[in-house]
Amino acid sequence: MTTKNSQDINAKQIELQVISQQINQIQQQLQQVEMQIMDLTATVQGIDDLTKSKLDSEVLAPLNAGIYVKTKLKDNKTLLVNVGAGVTVEKTAEQVKEILKNQLTELNEYQQKMLQEFQKMTTHAQKLEAGIK
Repeated sequence: MTTKNSQDINAKQIELQVISQQINQIQQQLQQVEMQIMDLTATVQGIDDLTKSKLDSEVLAPLNAGIYVKTKLKDNKTLLVNVGAGVTVEKTAEQVKEILKNQLTELNEYQQKMLQEFQKMTTHAQKLEAGIK
C-alpha cells in the first residue's frame, strides 16, 4: 500500500467517525422529536376528552409529574395557557388545539428534514466504508 493510499484511507476513516457522530446526534434528535409529537398528540386527545366531559364531573388535575388532585370540572371550554414567564392567558379549547396542531405540523416537517439528512449521511457513510475496505 502506498503512502497516498494510506493517507486516503486514514482521511476516510476520520470522516467516517465524524459522520457516525453526526448520525448518532440526528438519531437522538429524532427520538426527542418523536417524544414531543407523542406528547402533543396526547394533549390534543386530552383536550378532546375534556370538552366531552360533563360539567361538575370529577376529574384528576395534575399538580406535578405523577401527582394529581381530584376536583370538579367547572368549565370544559376554556383553558389557561402558559405563554412564558409565569404568565397565563385564557384560550378556548379549540384555540389551544389549533396551536397544538400547528406545533405538530412544524414538528412533523422538522422530523422529515431530519430523516432526509439521516438518510443522506447514512448513504455517505456506507460509501466511505466501501472505499475503506
